[in-house]
Amino acid sequence: MPRVSVSFALFLVLSALHAQSLHAEIDALLHVEWLRYGYCGVVVRDLQTGETLYTRDAERVLIPASNMKLLVSAAALHRLGPDYRFRTRVWMRGTLLPDGTLQGDLILQGLGDASLEMRGLESLAQQARQAGVQRVQGYLLYDDSWLDAERYGFGWSSDDEPFGYQAQMSALCAERNAVRLYAKPATQVGQPAQLRLEPVTDYVALVNRTRTGERGAANTGIRATRTRARNQIIIEGTLPLGGEEVFVGRYAVENPSRYAAHLFRQALQAAGVVVERGIVPNLWKIDDPLLKVPPASRGNPAAHSTVPLAKRGEPHALQSVPLAKRGEPHALQSVPLAKRGEPAGGGRFALSASRAKQGEPHALQSVPLAKRGEPAGGGQFVNFDRAVGLTRQTHNPLWSAEAKLQHSAEAERPHAIHAVWKRGDAGVTLLAEHLSPPLREVVALINKPSDNLITEITLKTLGKEVRGEGTTAAGVQVLREFLQSAGLEMGAVHIVDGSGLSRINGVSPENFVRLLEYMHRSPHAEAFRESLPVYGVDGTLRNRLRGTPVQGNGYAKTGSLNRVSSLSGYLRTKSGRWLAFSIVMNAYNASGTDARALQDKFVQLLWERL
Repeated sequence: MPRVSVSFALFLVLSALHAQSLHAEIDALLHVEWLRYGYCGVVVRDLQTGETLYTRDAERVLIPASNMKLLVSAAALHRLGPDYRFRTRVWMRGTLLPDGTLQGDLILQGLGDASLEMRGLESLAQQARQAGVQRVQGYLLYDDSWLDAERYGFGWSSDDEPFGYQAQMSALCAERNAVRLYAKPATQVGQPAQLRLEPVTDYVALVNRTRTGERGAANTGIRATRTRARNQIIIEGTLPLGGEEVFVGRYAVENPSRYAAHLFRQALQAAGVVVERGIVPNLWKIDDPLLKVPPASRGNPAAHSTVPLAKRGEPHALQSVPLAKRGEPHALQSVPLAKRGEPAGGGRFALSASRAKQGEPHALQSVPLAKRGEPAGGGQFVNFDRAVGLTRQTHNPLWSAEAKLQHSAEAERPHAIHAVWKRGDAGVTLLAEHLSPPLREVVALINKPSDNLITEITLKTLGKEVRGEGTTAAGVQVLREFLQSAGLEMGAVHIVDGSGLSRINGVSPENFVRLLEYMHRSPHAEAFRESLPVYGVDGTLRNRLRGTPVQGNGYAKTGSLNRVSSLSGYLRTKSGRWLAFSIVMNAYNASGTDARALQDKFVQLLWERL
């Protein structure tokens, strides 16, 4: 037998023995009592040769937790592009006078930038001031209609609603739709601890039930939670006298769109812009053609839109229904309730804000239908100083019957009422715009800290930009189409959200490795890999395997829920080989710390042996 053939045969034998040895070592590593009755799917593949080096329960569909973010970030890079930017805009409606007085309203519009921070709002406020606005006689309106109004994902735990990692979703975001709470001991024993929020805001009320304990006291600590459906955080516990300030946690806010507007009003005040009236939802559609209107220039009223404030003493164009004097009938108390099957008020639309007794006039039944081509109510609109609670255009009490019919025909469009005001309102003018970092940087904001909010908004944005629907369902359709094109086995993919907060998601380890292989060959390979946490360096892996040879050589996405732990990514081994791997654990009887420790031993073994 030729010497070359003998050498090659010997190489094959040694390789087989090496593979068997590696399999045995990994099997022994995973043979722990707390995983005996749980599930553990594992795949390891050589990225250069495509050889599968180890597999165990590879096709089993498991709960992936935050490994779901790998799917969304990969799809976003391919379908939106690495240069895509999310936007937040400020519009004005009304007339801007040469002295800086805006006879009208400002509108803060969110277009899916979940990375927007206070400094971004401050930039928008400065742009509005530089455009000439100094005093706003109307309202600060907020518009989050670009995406749907679903605040939580399907299958999310209600127990997690108070906390920042499960912040409510909205098209208009600020500061991750949460506040950061800090506490430090008072100067005297027995006094409540000193609390502060970042960003500084009174949007959230603090209930301080803490106290300052003796210096050096044991068993001290602070705990807090947010009252459900309220912007109220209750803080309890003790801190020892003389101690340092501590970070208590991040807490989600209720109604994040209004929170963003609240912070923006603070930024406007700091920039020298005074808003005289309150903060209310925007009830008018900002049409796409109007997005092309150039920023307004100071002193050019012709460039601005059409609803001027009334002169002093005259009724405002949007204030046509005066409050009744005490003891007198209200201006909206003239039309009796219709009989069953008849239109309210002989063709008028009645809003059942309060129940009238049988045969008595209803409280809100006086607005005639608009003629075709004219604005509803003759171009007038009730000014609701208490419209704080309104969240959707369909709550408008002067919604005409024509708009009502259109809404019935187009039930999936939540803002059909806009059709009425498109005739009566000549439009709005763009004053300011803030752009997010490019998507290649946003995916790092998703994956390194495992940001649930940005992931979910990105998924909805995929639906909006690709399918024209800003919903999770539309985003999932786009995501599934991408994953199929990437070669995943779609029977082993079940998606209900993007972040992985839901335990209803299911993906096999084999599919995660297929995605990693696809992205390794993709034009976006570097952006994708660099978005992942790096072992011992940053993100959710910054404190894992630090000071070992794996530090700086492993790029992987972590995932964690109760009795769920996952890790999928890339590893550059001791010999220089690049591997794609995925390990997903479910239903184990141990702590998350134990699960992560086992994963780290697994990665160390791969680095050393391959």
